[in-house]
Amino acid sequence: MNKVPIFTDFLYEWDVPKDVLDVARGFALSAPYHTSVKNQTSYPEHYFSDAFDPVREWVDERLEEIRVDLGMEFEALKSTVFWATKSNKGQWHHCHKHGISFASGIIYLSPSGAETWFSRQSIWGPDHTGIALHDEVKCSLLHKRKTEVGKLIVFPSGLLHSVTEHNKPEPRYCMSFNSYPSGLLGSFSDKHSRRLLNITVNQKQ
Repeated sequence: MNKVPIFTDFLYEWDVPKDVLDVARGFALSAPYHTSVKNQTSYPEHYFSDAFDPVREWVDERLEEIRVDLGMEFEALKSTVFWATKSNKGQWHHCHKHGISFASGIIYLSPSGAETWFSRQSIWGPDHTGIALHDEVKCSLLHKRKTEVGKLIVFPSGLLHSVTEHNKPEPRYCMSFNSYPSGLLGSFSDKHSRRLLNITVNQKQ
C-alpha cells in the first residue's frame, strides 16, 4: 500500500517596521495577563487605547493587501481584536482555531526556540460521520514556523495551530489578532445577481 500526500496552500508574511514593533512590544510587556498552565493571555481591552493605533493601522493595511490578493468580494478586511500571549519557560499553546474571524495573525516579539505548528484535520476524519480517529491521525501537520522576532504571519482563522514548548529563561511574547470583513459584502460581479450585506466592524470600544 502507498499513501499519496495531497493539497498545497500558503500563508502571508511581512517584516514589521521597527516603530510598529516597538509599540506592540511595549503594550505586550505592560499588559495584565490571566494565567494558565499552558500560557498567559492578555485582555483585549488593553489594546483599545489610541496609543495602539500605529499597530492597528499597519495591520489593517496588510489585511487590505490580503483582500486584494485573494480577490475577495467585500469592501474591507479589518482587525477586530488584539491580544498578547506570554509564555514562561516550559509553557506551550494547545492546538486550536479561531471562531467568528476570517484571518488571524501573529507578530513575534521576543526570541524563542518554540515553533508555531499549522495543521489540518485529516480528510479521513470528517465531522459528519461521528467516527473518531486516534489522536495521532486526527490532524495532518502542514507547516512548522520558527519564532522570528519582527515577523508578522497571517493565516486563515479556521486553520488549526499550536505552539511548542518555550525553552528560554526569559518569557516569550507575541501579539495576535483576528479580523473580519467590513462594509458591503456579497457578489460584486455583473455576471451574478448581487447579494450584498453591510457589516460594520467596531475596532475600538
